[in-house]
Amino acid sequence: MRLKATRFVQRAADTAVAFFFVFAGVAKLITISDDGVQHLLVLAGVSDSSVLITAAAALPYLEIVLGLWVVAEWRPFAAVAATSSTLFLFTLVLTLIGLRLGWGVKCGCTAGLTPTTIGMAIVRNVALLALLILPRAIATMRSDSASLPHGVRAPRADVIA
Repeated sequence: MRLKATRFVQRAADTAVAFFFVFAGVAKLITISDDGVQHLLVLAGVSDSSVLITAAAALPYLEIVLGLWVVAEWRPFAAVAATSSTLFLFTLVLTLIGLRLGWGVKCGCTAGLTPTTIGMAIVRNVALLALLILPRAIATMRSDSASLPHGVRAPRADVIA
């Protein structure tokens, strides 16, 4: 029964992350004057116009694909790894910009539909990463202890050390 509850939590967390990714991607696509991605890259120090234009054009589609892939459950490990890596990269770029320019700078995330500062975007990304990773880590720990023979307990971490 525990594994079913954990699986439900994992699916709910995946759905929340997928909703955010699809929302952010669609928001960027429908916003006519979306220069949020370009603005963010300029803040990061990228000045090559071809990189700016390509990134601004590709990012919405990447977000939508990753969001749909997470909930599709096709190759779930790869989907979570790709989505987590992308979130980590976004968070790293935001952190570097925040260190350089301050945490209160508007990041232009979600096409400006939600006015977000760099500091809040980092907090949001860390929460999204936790939603992707923690339910899986808990499920793995529970399934490992569930696979032990009846009456056998998993060794405690404080006893092993």
